[in-house]
Amino acid sequence: MIITTLGILFVVKGITFIEKNKREGILTNLMYLVFGALLVTCVALATYNTWLMFDAPKDWNAAFILGGSLIVNISIIFSFYYYSGKTSKA
Repeated sequence: MIITTLGILFVVKGITFIEKNKREGILTNLMYLVFGALLVTCVALATYNTWLMFDAPKDWNAAFILGGSLIVNISIIFSFYYYSGKTSKA
């Protein structure tokens, strides 16, 4: 769980680094594709690991656990993306 969360933060930091680099081209789009696939994989693994931590329920509790985990992961992604995208104007 901790490794996937750190992976999410690393991938989001990589995406903001690519955005700050004002280059256009196939390599930039390829890097977006790779980081996007890694981000989706990390979010899926984090959600799955959270489900396993709660003893893998098969009823409605699983839906609540998976939904809550997705909401937390997405809020972490957006907040980290927002704060890492800010540039200091000092």
